[in-house]
Amino acid sequence: MYDPAEGEPDLSEETLRQRIRDIIGDQSVNIEILNVGKWLINGQFARSYSSGRVFCIGDAVHRHSPANGLGANVSMLDAYNLAWKLKLVLSGVAAPTLLESYDAERQPVGRDVIRRSMQSVQEAAGIPLALGYRPGQSREEREERLREFKAASDRGAAARSGVAAAISQACYTFNAVGIELGYRYEGGAVVPGDGSYAPSPDPDLVYVPQTAVGCALPHAVITDPAGGQQSTIDLVAGGAFTC
Repeated sequence: MYDPAEGEPDLSEETLRQRIRDIIGDQSVNIEILNVGKWLINGQFARSYSSGRVFCIGDAVHRHSPANGLGANVSMLDAYNLAWKLKLVLSGVAAPTLLESYDAERQPVGRDVIRRSMQSVQEAAGIPLALGYRPGQSREEREERLREFKAASDRGAAARSGVAAAISQACYTFNAVGIELGYRYEGGAVVPGDGSYAPSPDPDLVYVPQTAVGCALPHAVITDPAGGQQSTIDLVAGGAFTC
């Protein structure tokens, strides 16, 4: 990682080889570098996903960090949302106005994913900060902070408490099921809302399974009289509307 404000990083092969040896702690390893690339974290989302007959999905309308691992899921849901609406319009089952709901439904989801992902990046910095690490420190200075962290002292106890709090905050990066499954389409592309939606006590972290209009159908195991089992999601598979 590097700060663009400080200029381009040194990407010479010898510098990178030495950096790798320092990281792994072995100066004798022979390292072959095949390719070097730079990458910067993005935090961008489009104000609109469509304009007239043009519809955009995936990375074209939302770019974010790898934090929370939501990129592929969000892109596939963009595609799914648009695909079934295009199919109905092109087959004459629905009016072209149905396509207007694509932007109304998916753009707020992309916006929230960007917010959560970038917030997770910022929260990840809490652990090294709690350890006492700061930009520009030497390796010796960081090792001294680590010794202080382990020490049976008030300063060590405070550092351990701070790290514990930072790790707890990381729960929003690794367990944010609410942002993954708890999205809701408020507009009602086909069926208007009925007021039965129950908001989550923590929309990013906590997923509240429910069958309110605009929510993803939750999984539940259904057992038939013969003892066979299947998922509620399997019951509504096939592309038809259900009620």
